Amino acid sequence: MLGISKRALKLKNIMTYLVGVLICLGLGIGSGLVSQHSFEWYHQLTQPALQPPEWIFAPIWTLLYILMGVVLGHLYLYPTSPIIWCLFSLQLLCNIIWSPLFFYANRINLALIDLFILFGCLITWLIIHRHQSMRLWLFIPYTLWTGFALYLNMSLYFLNSTQ
Repeated sequence: MLGISKRALKLKNIMTYLVGVLICLGLGIGSGLVSQHSFEWYHQLTQPALQPPEWIFAPIWTLLYILMGVVLGHLYLYPTSPIIWCLFSLQLLCNIIWSPLFFYANRINLALIDLFILFGCLITWLIIHRHQSMRLWLFIPYTLWTGFALYLNMSLYFLNSTQ
């Protein structure tokens, strides 16, 4: 009887992580779909020196949304303070609205402000979770990539401020 209970608990945990991943992936895909028709404008911009090839963005963001989803599942399974939930929600909101701000609305400046807020949330997350290894390590790649995205967005802003 005890083995069934452990098995059921393990299945519940797996399902919780899976739901978290599906939520984050779904929001990321939705954000991208809203913005996908606006790439003509983007291709007319002067690009920064370290601009990566376009094909790299989809696999990287897929991985990052999966990592976010695992963290979301962990937050659900191991309740924490409302401040942590607010911080997670704010970073996810900033992440999701960046693509529509940048690609759909063509507002490099607002997208840059959004990225500064997102990056601040991620640095705060890393500081708060410095003793909780899972939540810390799963957000390190996300924070590094967001820092690079901040460089790209800032470069695009300054390179194209007269356009």
